[in-house]
Amino acid sequence: MYTHLILLAKFDNVAIAYHFASQDNTAVIHQQTAIQAQSPHPATYSPHILKTSDPSFESVAKMDPYFANVTVYSDWQKFLPTLNKLLSLKAVDVAAFLLNHANLTAFGLQKNALLHLRRLFGHPSGSPL
Repeated sequence: MYTHLILLAKFDNVAIAYHFASQDNTAVIHQQTAIQAQSPHPATYSPHILKTSDPSFESVAKMDPYFANVTVYSDWQKFLPTLNKLLSLKAVDVAAFLLNHANLTAFGLQKNALLHLRRLFGHPSGSPL
């Protein structure tokens, strides 16, 4: 049997995973410990440990459809840049957060954004931006 270490990250409609498999449980634990020690964003992915009779990620997806439609990386150093790219905030993310947590309407958000832009660029509040 193979033990699989899978670090799964899901953002919007994108799912990526780091995958490591070995018949040696000690190697899996060592790999997980090494990654945790160097991971800049441990809260952005969920660790999973599973056993299958095959070392491939396809065997994991076949056993559990939760892991289907995932882009898989077997190299941690290639997984990290993709994870970082998915973590970068976009203006829409900030706006959605403010709408949900700051009791703002869409109009209130637009008005506050315009006010702060005017201050940022040194325009008086009544002049056009």
